[in-house]
Amino acid sequence: MLKVFTDGSFKNGYCGAAYMITDNGVEVALQVQVWKSKTKLRNVEAEISAAVFAFEELVKMYGTLKNEVVVVVHDLFSLKDHLQNESASGTQSQKELTESENEFISQMSKRFLEAVRHLECQLSFEKVRGHSHVVHSKVDFALSTVMARRLLIESTNRCNESLEKNSETFPGNPKQRSRVFVDPKRYSEYEYNYMGFVLNTLKKLKTPVTITELKQKLLEKNPYLQDKSKNKRDIETLIFDMVSEGFLKLNEHGFLEYKPIKLAYIKTEPFPRKSKRVVEKAKSSFNESLLHSKYVQDYVRFLQKFIQSMGRPVSYEEIVSYIETRKNPWRPEKFNNTSLEELLEFMVSLGKIERDEVGRYYAISLGVRLKLSQNELQQ
Repeated sequence: MLKVFTDGSFKNGYCGAAYMITDNGVEVALQVQVWKSKTKLRNVEAEISAAVFAFEELVKMYGTLKNEVVVVVHDLFSLKDHLQNESASGTQSQKELTESENEFISQMSKRFLEAVRHLECQLSFEKVRGHSHVVHSKVDFALSTVMARRLLIESTNRCNESLEKNSETFPGNPKQRSRVFVDPKRYSEYEYNYMGFVLNTLKKLKTPVTITELKQKLLEKNPYLQDKSKNKRDIETLIFDMVSEGFLKLNEHGFLEYKPIKLAYIKTEPFPRKSKRVVEKAKSSFNESLLHSKYVQDYVRFLQKFIQSMGRPVSYEEIVSYIETRKNPWRPEKFNNTSLEELLEFMVSLGKIERDEVGRYYAISLGVRLKLSQNELQQ
């Protein structure tokens, strides 16, 4: 049996697609490609591309497969619909896509179906949870490795320009470190402080290190708290951004080096929050309805359980795709004609889930299943 394991990733404006092909358990191909994102679909663009690249490779390798079953192992709920162009034109997710994004999906679907027709194979899709499948995790690791190196290399291209714009040298002593300003709109105060820790760590090491070695040294002494960063930036992305901003140096061999600079951070007022009265009113209204609606309570549990199980922020489109997969559509008439998106916002206002700055939803405590109870709703 032929299996195709696909994975996609999006970071710092770049998409990465990886696939592995196994023939009766034997690995016969493993490929990774990285490119500058062409759409705003982010990881969806990468996931779709990975599957298309894999099947085009199958055509080159086997020519035709004559009704053999090819299993596509993936971790994106909507992948099958996108590839086979089966999404209903009236769905909320498609309405939110731009014309260029719909065109991209359409073109990739045509390429995929053309490869399938050439292979004359039968398709089977197997959805797995990210990082939970041994072989799929191997593909993910290969993709992460290549993406890390590519992003570091790309970051150096903007390094000198960034330093010229953002740095000023102290007058007097020529050995004085340059002062570089950290943009408070892009980085939290916690990230600014952690950047200083990164610089001090590299300074003490006195030798160039790989990103893996640096991460290990950092986490040994000072665990990184991703929740305190803006946009839930992980430690690897923070290091990429430091290179991009010109705070760290990447040498010709791909190793990170200390750069003698001094970071400065100017605090700004936080973004205005919604009126407490508005939030409390929405919360009160929602609670009152919940107390009299078992359907709404059950549906909130259903959504919350899914979001928690993902272990990462999920987009509105992924939630819609999951609902369609489970054939459990939200019925607005059950709750004052409230749309699904409004329901999710009510859940945020209640503190059942949270939403990041790019509009993705995530569990307040990942990995811990929160339970809705009558007493909790009355609080």
